[in-house]
Amino acid sequence: MLKAFVHAQGAQLNFDSMAKILNLGVDESLDKASLQVRMVRLRKKMHACGAQGSVIESIRNVGYQLFEPVKIIS
Repeated sequence: MLKAFVHAQGAQLNFDSMAKILNLGVDESLDKASLQVRMVRLRKKMHACGAQGSVIESIRNVGYQLFEPVKIIS
């Protein structure tokens, strides 16, 4: 998920893109609930690694945006 955020324009992903990345089902309400849980978990992991403040924010009716700089090491 972090890699997708890094490569996305403006570090922003819409709900459909995120659901596809995570191989979630087709029920929209279930997808959004599952995404919310996963974003909460990802935020906690990022804070545990030293990230400060609001690292990933929900963008109403769009998706989520990453606000913490991330360096992907292969």
